[in-house]
Amino acid sequence: MHDIATYEKDPNLAIRKHLDTFLRTFPRGTVIPQTVHVVPILDRGMKKPVPEEKVARRMATLKKQADETDASMFHMIFDGTPETAWSLVQELLERETGRTLMI
Repeated sequence: MHDIATYEKDPNLAIRKHLDTFLRTFPRGTVIPQTVHVVPILDRGMKKPVPEEKVARRMATLKKQADETDASMFHMIFDGTPETAWSLVQELLERETGRTLMI
């Protein structure tokens, strides 16, 4: 999960930095995930709401970073609702298996 309410140009928040840290954490020879799926979130507890144009720009920046690191990205901001969680699971299943789970 990646909070897009934070400033998008902060180098400490770049996806590449997170992935590099992840790779350095595991000892050589350890199996690491082949799939990285970035899930954007938005801190709703901020003092000032983030304007929609900034949200759109930050989503585009996050998508660009995900693409540069061969990660996939959830197409919308995760709001914590069961419906959005189900959509996220469906998107992951579709990406990994090419199938959609029907219940």
